[in-house]
Amino acid sequence: MNIPRKILKIILSSLSKWAIHKHKMEVIVVAGFSGSEVVKEGIYHILKEKFIVRRNTEPVTWDMSIPLSVLGYKDKKRNFFEWLGLIVRVNLVLLFGRINPHILVLSANCKFSDTAKFWSSFLSPDYFVVLSSPQKSEIVKKIFQNLSSEKSIVIYDNAQVSLEDIKQYKFKKALAFGKAGTKADLSFDLAKRVLIYKGEKLKIPSITPLFTYSFIAGIFLTVINHQLTFKEAGFEALKFDLGLFLTKRIKTNIEQSN
Repeated sequence: MNIPRKILKIILSSLSKWAIHKHKMEVIVVAGFSGSEVVKEGIYHILKEKFIVRRNTEPVTWDMSIPLSVLGYKDKKRNFFEWLGLIVRVNLVLLFGRINPHILVLSANCKFSDTAKFWSSFLSPDYFVVLSSPQKSEIVKKIFQNLSSEKSIVIYDNAQVSLEDIKQYKFKKALAFGKAGTKADLSFDLAKRVLIYKGEKLKIPSITPLFTYSFIAGIFLTVINHQLTFKEAGFEALKFDLGLFLTKRIKTNIEQSN
């Protein structure tokens, strides 16, 4: 790694930590390549009805994507003077700007160990939604290593992650979602098309693709830990058109591959 880039990453990591602390951000990180964008968008669209919420809106394509999302700047490449100007502006805002408490929802996926190590240097999420085993995902492993035993709540897909996989890490508590009949705090029944939580059942619209049920369960288990009842979460979820989002995402992926 070249020296200027290394220095830039150290500065952005420090500024990101500062911003999270100053603005009392509640950070929700969704990691695991399968479904992370869907889960992030679902959490965002439900929580924004009751809270001040931000999320990363651009595809995560390089190591600066996540710190720029934390700091609230457009995810794009900059020359030396543009980076210098951004750093000066961020420092001024953090020094003299008013506190802006809010929730930040991030989809954070990467293939490279250095990038995972960089992101985990400033991300210690309040909620960590895990869609892949730490043995299979470097970013999942690195963020697990940086969780807080006092505040971090892990929400995991029990079809992809087991308690055995994560028992070595420190966190406040872990909540599982998965198919009916498994050890899950929130489960889904594919045959009956329902979500089940503490004896309550919520019907999922028949047009919802079956492969998304685990994503929906992860979304619901996250939002009902934010002072929303199971039924309130269901009502807000109806406003989020999952089918339309998936169609747009598939179209975008096709266009980017051409």
